[in-house]
Amino acid sequence: PLDRIGGLLCRMASLAVAVDIGSSSVRSRLFNDRGEDLEGFGLQVAHSPRFTDDGGVEIDADALAGICFQVIDHLHQRLQRAALS
Repeated sequence: PLDRIGGLLCRMASLAVAVDIGSSSVRSRLFNDRGEDLEGFGLQVAHSPRFTDDGGVEIDADALAGICFQVIDHLHQRLQRAALS
């Protein structure tokens, strides 16, 4: 079945989610089966690493996992809203 998402027709089973975990933020993007970015479905959330006295960098794993869940949940909610409109 075809669903209208972001003004594009695409097969729901052919969507790909990308999650980029960077040093200062976590981003999510949604792509169709042609590799095209679906505008309006991404989210970027900043996080702050902690710098140690010896030059190291630490990021709280639980907080980072929570941000990853947040950006994925955002995509899921946007898909649900798009399917209802």
